[in-house]
Amino acid sequence: MSSSPPAATGLTLVTALADHWDCVPYPPSGKTVRAVLTRAVGA
Repeated sequence: MSSSPPAATGLTLVTALADHWDCVPYPPSGKTVRAVLTRAVGA
């Protein structure tokens, strides 16, 4: 098992799978990660 913190692992997966992603603040102390995933035609 990896020693990466859970948050770092999640963003690693998002980076690997998403065509585009960003992170916006969610007050008072959170964040929202938005991702765009494109499925191949015929998949």
